[in-house]
Amino acid sequence: MAEPGPARGRALDADFSTLVPLRYRAFLVVVLVTLAPVVLVLLGNEYEQSLEARLLAEAQASAAREVGPPAEAAARVRALAEDAGARVRLLSEHFEVLALHDDSAEERSWRGLADRILGLKDRRSLSELDAELAPLSERPEFSRAARDAAAHGCDVLDGRRVLRCFAVQRLLDGRFLYVELARRRGTRALYEQRYQVLKISLFVLPGALLLAAWLSWRMIRPIERLRHQVRERAKRALPSADLPVERSDEFGELATAFNELLARLRARSEENEAFVADLAHEFKNPVAAIRAAAERLESGELDAARLQRIARVLDQSSRQLDTLLTQFLELASADAGMRGEERSCQPLSVIVENLVVQLRADERYQALRFELRLDSDAAPAIVESRITSAIRNLLENAADFASRGEGEGHVRVQLDTVDGRVRLEVEDSGPGVAAEDLPHVFDRFFTRRQGGTGLGLALVRAVVEAHGGQVNARSEPGHGASFSLELPLPRA
Repeated sequence: MAEPGPARGRALDADFSTLVPLRYRAFLVVVLVTLAPVVLVLLGNEYEQSLEARLLAEAQASAAREVGPPAEAAARVRALAEDAGARVRLLSEHFEVLALHDDSAEERSWRGLADRILGLKDRRSLSELDAELAPLSERPEFSRAARDAAAHGCDVLDGRRVLRCFAVQRLLDGRFLYVELARRRGTRALYEQRYQVLKISLFVLPGALLLAAWLSWRMIRPIERLRHQVRERAKRALPSADLPVERSDEFGELATAFNELLARLRARSEENEAFVADLAHEFKNPVAAIRAAAERLESGELDAARLQRIARVLDQSSRQLDTLLTQFLELASADAGMRGEERSCQPLSVIVENLVVQLRADERYQALRFELRLDSDAAPAIVESRITSAIRNLLENAADFASRGEGEGHVRVQLDTVDGRVRLEVEDSGPGVAAEDLPHVFDRFFTRRQGGTGLGLALVRAVVEAHGGQVNARSEPGHGASFSLELPLPRA
């Protein structure tokens, strides 16, 4: 199977970058730019040579068309001139002008700009140039047309700056149809000086190469030094963000960006180390309980009551380990961006309503009042199982704290759309979160709940951020807490 076009293009770019270093590509660009005028002059001359053939063919084609009777001659001449962008005259056999229309003026702004650049400011019309030629009766093309019924050719006017092509057709009734087309020869003057242009280009080339060498030295040397410094720090066991920022230009900004990246990587590494340490600490309790139960079983002579207690310990410890492992795997997947998991646009209101219905039926929260307000049917692109789990954690966390308050507790759930994002807010009537604890509620293994793992809210944040959203918490001690999550909506 053939390699796809974009992939093949990227492969060719990579091969070119490998074969031709940046400094040599800089020299190549300088050489091409220096010799570009010579190339453009040669290409312009080729274009003007092809222009002559094209203009001549257009003139012949226009002159060969039917004109019709005298009553329709003026309209027909006008139509021919407009179609070809030419100057068309209908002449009697005695060279009197019977009809004339001139549509050869070139009013395009880019042509005027090109003429000013090339020094062709004095633009004269084709009628003005034609007036300087010999009278019609003395022009050789009419003699040939009288003899052969048609004649055509090209000549140059206005100091060889204008190419004029013409065609004469003798009609059956003795009249002549005279078609003229003209174009400026913008690059002809430069072509006639092509050797001088080449000499100037070759004279400028050594200086341009020296300039390219200086520029490449100024650009490549800081990059190579920065590359060496980054590689030296990459070899360390723990890379540090201490690249020297010696410049205030783009290279200094690049060094600063590398320092920010290294600092972020180091912070991430420290977070992972702390996470592993916390995870090991959380595993110690259930593992120790299982080990103690195993030692008692090895001792033998256990009555039924002790066996039942050991069975409960093993069941609780295994459940705790399973919960920790499941949440740990989900958290690791969310931190990695949930790559490979299929996303689809799902109405968040359906998920929220189903979860609230489940909590209302839960025996643990029968004394709570759930207030649900759905003001949005927005459908963000989500991994449904992950977002469902995150919202369930938020709701269960709110319900658990609301049940600790005095009197009838309640949980208020509101869903709406704000600035192109769907927003879910969950507010409880619990005791709230202490001011010193509020910045850490989404940290791993941070919890004030008895028996909690401290991974629930951390998992909520990881899942929401993997979807491009964000989570927030606010609370006043004694007045409950409010948690919110926002998810971006797909663009139309």
